[in-house]
Amino acid sequence: MATPGELVEAIAVATGVPQPSVDQYNRQLHTAGLRTSGGRGRSAAKVTYLDAARLLIALMSTDAIKDAAAAVKVFGVLTCTEKTISEHRPKTFVSLSDEQVKQVAWAKPEQAIPLPLGHSFEEALAFVIEHAADPDYRNLIMPLSKDYGQDFRVQVDIKGCYARIQFETFTFFYMLNLTRKTEAGAAKWEEFSKNYDDLKDLFQRGLGVIRFINSERLLQISKLIAQD
Repeated sequence: MATPGELVEAIAVATGVPQPSVDQYNRQLHTAGLRTSGGRGRSAAKVTYLDAARLLIALMSTDAIKDAAAAVKVFGVLTCTEKTISEHRPKTFVSLSDEQVKQVAWAKPEQAIPLPLGHSFEEALAFVIEHAADPDYRNLIMPLSKDYGQDFRVQVDIKGCYARIQFETFTFFYMLNLTRKTEAGAAKWEEFSKNYDDLKDLFQRGLGVIRFINSERLLQISKLIAQD
């Protein structure tokens, strides 16, 4: 498993964001308790797939390093329900027969992210990163046909405050799904609202350092974390 420094380097290479900037985002998450902690040298912490997911979410969500933790607390907890899983036929498939489509896009949503309904965006992204280096799973996030397929991508919509994980023929959408009817729900809503308010300027600008992650980037990061 990689150290935080190695993860920062890998994400900088994969995304094109300067390494010093990625390191500052990482430090903000560490200070907020959103990244695995450890010592230095041989006792340095080994990062998890969730650590990688949160760092990517921060980079996709805000161009202001000071807002990294708030961005993760807002976008990371967005949830997916059955109604927000959309199967679709990409525009590149329009001219193909149903049989041809089946040959290109064989996967089902439950194979791509086999998590229970109500799972969060950060949980889903961590799952995809963990399995991206697996050759069998890689077929899910790589276009199965260079002629007909479209690339997998993870995207954050800042102004709309939602996120999505798009596979070849279906998409998982992650939206705000909190209730204030229970004491626990009210507490979660209060925390979400506070972090959301911290990002008001961000939503008005609609800016992020990087707006989406594709399959090649995720694969690089997945291979690094999987190393012994």
